[in-house]
Amino acid sequence: MTVQPSAQELRSSPRPSDLPEYERPPLVEVVLSVQFAPLPGITIAHLGLLWGRFRDQFPQVEEHAPLPRVYEALDSPRALEARVSFEVADRPPSPRLWFVKGEGSELIQVQADRFIHNWRKTGSGDAYPRYERVKERFREELAQFEAFVIRESLGDFVLDLAEITYVNHIVAGQGWAAHQEMDKVFTQWSPLVGTGELEDARISARFLLRDGTGEPFGRLYLDVKPGRRREDGTAIFVFELTARGDAMGSPTADGALTFMDAGREAIVRAFTAATTSEMHEVWGRAR
Repeated sequence: MTVQPSAQELRSSPRPSDLPEYERPPLVEVVLSVQFAPLPGITIAHLGLLWGRFRDQFPQVEEHAPLPRVYEALDSPRALEARVSFEVADRPPSPRLWFVKGEGSELIQVQADRFIHNWRKTGSGDAYPRYERVKERFREELAQFEAFVIRESLGDFVLDLAEITYVNHIVAGQGWAAHQEMDKVFTQWSPLVGTGELEDARISARFLLRDGTGEPFGRLYLDVKPGRRREDGTAIFVFELTARGDAMGSPTADGALTFMDAGREAIVRAFTAATTSEMHEVWGRAR
C-alpha cells in the first residue's frame, strides 16, 4: 500500500455546496467497496455465520466466484489499468457471498479480502436514496464486519484499497435517438468527417486524483459503451465512473470513507463535465 502525504486535508465533509445535483439522474447502481489484507482464518463456515448477522435485512444469499485482488500503483503511469493478482493457495479459495434484500435493490458482497455494498435500481419507480444514505449504511455494515473479524479471531483487518463506482444508463428518446448521436450526449465527442457513417463507439479514460498539495491519492476511471435495454431493446449508453485509491493513506474504515467522499465528488463533477447541457435539462439539473 502506498501512503500519500497530506491526506488529512481531504477529510470527510458534508456535500459541497457547488456540487452539481440532478432531480432525475440516470443512475442505476452505486457500489462502495473496500479491499483488505486477506484474512487467513476465514472459511465458508465463517461467511455463513456472518450472513446470520445480516439475515433479517438481507434474507437471500448467493454464492459467486471471488474477485481478484487489485493494486492501484499511483507512482506508475505505465499500466493502462489497475493491476490484478491471482494467488496460488494450498486450499480452494472461499467464495464471495451476496447477501440480498428481497427486492434486490441492495446487497452486501463479502469474501476473504473484500467487503462491498451495492445499491441497484430494480424498477422504474425506484428513487436513488442519495450518496449520504448509502454511505451511512455501508459504514454501519463495515463496522459490523470488522467487529465480527475481531470476535472470531480471523486476522488483522487492514484496508489497502477503497473504491466507489456509479453506473448510469442513459436511455434514448430524450435528447438523442441512436448511438450515432454521441455528440448530443457527451461533450468530448464530435463526428469525424470523411470516415463513413458512425455506428457506435466506446470511450475510456483515466485521470489522476490529486490532493490540495498536488500529490496523487487515487484514480478516476470513465467508461462509455453502447448497449440495449434488456426489457425492450431501447438504445442506451452505459456510463460507468469509478474512483479507486489507497484509503487516503489510512488503513482504516475512516480512511476509506474519506476517500469515498473525495471520489464521489470527482465522479459527479466528471459526469457533469462529460455530458451536454441539453442532457442536464433532461435530467433536471438543480445546480
